[in-house]
Amino acid sequence: MHTDSQNRPPRVIIVGGGIGGLSAAIALRGRGHDVVVLERAPRLESTGAGITLFANAMDALGGLGVAQSVAAAGAAATRSAILTSDGRELTMLPADLLEGAVAVHRGDLQAALLGAAGEVRLGVEITSVHQTPDGVVAHAADGTDERGDLLIGPTACGRRSARRSRPPRLATAGTPPGGVSRRSGWRRVTSPSRGEQASGSAWSTSGHGRTGSQPPTPLKARLMNRASGGPI
Repeated sequence: MHTDSQNRPPRVIIVGGGIGGLSAAIALRGRGHDVVVLERAPRLESTGAGITLFANAMDALGGLGVAQSVAAAGAAATRSAILTSDGRELTMLPADLLEGAVAVHRGDLQAALLGAAGEVRLGVEITSVHQTPDGVVAHAADGTDERGDLLIGPTACGRRSARRSRPPRLATAGTPPGGVSRRSGWRRVTSPSRGEQASGSAWSTSGHGRTGSQPPTPLKARLMNRASGGPI
């Protein structure tokens, strides 16, 4: 990392305004760095589903100064179970592991981080990056450049990753390689009942080609998945 003779704070470019990018921006700003986040989406929308943040994640968010706002947007997770597709309980997560856990909609978590991240530029797509003797330059699709001392971004920042273009392979030894299954899948969002919202319970189901999950996020939606053996 290079800085000039006037001891200016290091200029950090972060490519991507997701949860990781915004969190990094908050942390670096807290250390006195000059940070800009470049996000290719024209706006950050409240997309995604509910996620559960365990105590260690909430501690990390506390270090960033956003734990209180995240907790206010979510609900305490007090019960978590895995069920069969017909609702029979298979296993229950020990209650002590849920101490301090908060379930929140992903969009609400991102909004809390965005409010503390500082300079975030939307609609900026980085197409290439190169290092210079005194720093780094990020080139955007609109022809503009952003110069900094350090750049943080995805592995494939500025180029198409060859790894992403190949089908994933299973990591477990002795299993067949992964590939195209030619099975289709559907995902839908439905409104939870009042009882589900108030219970603080999270569940997931699996079996007979169906999976689903319900994090205890207040006034939000539950996510349902369904898989089929039919061809795409």
